[in-house]
Amino acid sequence: AYDERVQLTLGMRWQRVKTDNFGTDGVVSSMYDDHALSPMAGLVVKPLGGLSLYANYVEGLTKGDIAPNTATNAGQALAPYVTKQYEIGAKWDFEIIPSLRVLGGVTMMDAEITQSSDATKQGRVPMGVPDYQANLGVEWDTSFVDGLTLGAGVTHTGGQHVDSANTVVIPSWTTVNIGARYRLDVQGRPVTFRATINNLFDAEYWSGSNIYSMVSLGAPRTFMLSMTGDF
Repeated sequence: AYDERVQLTLGMRWQRVKTDNFGTDGVVSSMYDDHALSPMAGLVVKPLGGLSLYANYVEGLTKGDIAPNTATNAGQALAPYVTKQYEIGAKWDFEIIPSLRVLGGVTMMDAEITQSSDATKQGRVPMGVPDYQANLGVEWDTSFVDGLTLGAGVTHTGGQHVDSANTVVIPSWTTVNIGARYRLDVQGRPVTFRATINNLFDAEYWSGSNIYSMVSLGAPRTFMLSMTGDF
């Protein structure tokens, strides 16, 4: 509507989650088969050129976990998680100069457990969900080599809870990535070579945690080379 300055998207997903949990004897020890209709809605308003304001709502159905060995129902396949997400934000798109692009974003998250068989978990923050994430990247189409683009980016992620009581938190972490890509034509076909260094300064950090209070070690400095082509 209004010359595409207002855009509304509505949708519905039918999701089914079926899980069979087998014992050491190969017999199904527990199972569930559940489904749900998950609605979604999104609204985008563009009041000015390059500025977009958006809001959306979405529901999801995710496979449940397996009860750990320390639980009284060890090995039981738990019912799927039902999630509800509300999101609001803004996006501003502009060019500094034609050959220089800056991309950035900040995400603030307020996750909360709203339904649980354990009353002590009500209102707690789910494990492995940071309070915020931020990233900033820049790309420059060089003038001294035709087809060569240099880039760099910074990613920062807030701390995450490791336990359901929200008493243990892994610290926030920041990584820096740099890269370059070179595009040329080979016999009339576009070919792009890429070189990337992720975690340039080899930062040591925990990248996340799961429901079992296990933490994941962040990837060290990593060198990547690739080539893509259209045929």
